[in-house]
Amino acid sequence: MIVPVLFSLFAVCNAQQILNLKDFDVNTGTKISQVAPYAIYVSASTDDTTLLKQINVKTTDNQVKNLYDLSRNHIMQNTGLLQPFVVNVTTEASISTTLSAEQMGKLTGFLYITTSKQLTNNHFLVYNVQEAELIKVPTDDYTIVFLNSNYSILTSQPFQSSSISAWSQTEGSSVKLYEGCPRDDAEKENSQFFSNPAVMINGKQMFFPVVEIFSLSLGAFYFKSSKGVQFVISNEFTDVNNRPTTSKITTGLYMKPITVNDRKVSIFTGHDDKLNGTIGVNVVGSVPANANFSVTYPIKWVTIPTNIIQSWSIPEISDRLGLDTINSVAGEVFVQYYMIQGNQSINPVTTTMLPGRQTTSRGIETTTKSNAIVQLFTSFIITILGARYL
Repeated sequence: MIVPVLFSLFAVCNAQQILNLKDFDVNTGTKISQVAPYAIYVSASTDDTTLLKQINVKTTDNQVKNLYDLSRNHIMQNTGLLQPFVVNVTTEASISTTLSAEQMGKLTGFLYITTSKQLTNNHFLVYNVQEAELIKVPTDDYTIVFLNSNYSILTSQPFQSSSISAWSQTEGSSVKLYEGCPRDDAEKENSQFFSNPAVMINGKQMFFPVVEIFSLSLGAFYFKSSKGVQFVISNEFTDVNNRPTTSKITTGLYMKPITVNDRKVSIFTGHDDKLNGTIGVNVVGSVPANANFSVTYPIKWVTIPTNIIQSWSIPEISDRLGLDTINSVAGEVFVQYYMIQGNQSINPVTTTMLPGRQTTSRGIETTTKSNAIVQLFTSFIITILGARYL
């Protein structure tokens, strides 16, 4: 069985934090080290409800909530959109419980603590990934954090898996995905693990009308969007290996999660021999010193994933695209792949990279499963979000 990889307990102030429930002190309680005002969100999808009800968040202005209630405190029923628990200015908050250290040690949930700036941003939302749900993001600029604490051992899927499908986006809009939780300062350029428009190796960007279904195995990740997007998200795993693409011009994502064994993955392109085209990948990740990633087909290209996109493409398309991680069990790798068949608007080159570590060149349908209950929810931001009080 894969050993769960939990977030670290950050000893910081005035920055976003992920706090593991198993790390809280059961004897004296744990003060949350954060500069108020801020918000607390709880994700504990597979923890025992009787245990969660015995863990309280208490503030010095006499607010008291147990973690079970907070984890199920949604802004609208039948959605994953969470209502924040707000800690006000000049107020402190702490976690207390009557549970034993052994009981706390079995918990896999966590708290997400925002910054003051995130709390006051009406275009900042937090979801807990649960039932399949259609997310419609409005056309303004939004930051949306997704939390996944699903550690169910009843399936063979990687822990904390979220599948994203039925992607719909209009040209002129922009979406970027990042691992973890957002900070107040801007992200490093080209540090996203997926984007549409996608980064091309000639420095340009290209919008893709189709995004293939993909899965992420992360406890937290976030979208930064402009001018709107919609997609279905569910707490399940979708294996992209041996999946065919669904369009001649398309992009998708493969993630090799941490603690998951290396594997060779094939994406079948449905290539039409009568059409010219380009196929390529953008790679980011964090891997051990002796690890690397390679495109194994149609030609071999090897790189060491870093936190900045490493990019490769070739002006030809074969029947499949081979992706391979090597010595990366203790690391994780994100590969955004793309394919352009037919008339091209870019000038492809065979192999290059974006700024970052030097690289070396060596010679499904976009819907959820039919039996999934897709709950429709439109994220219209109303004035109640501005107040952000329980």
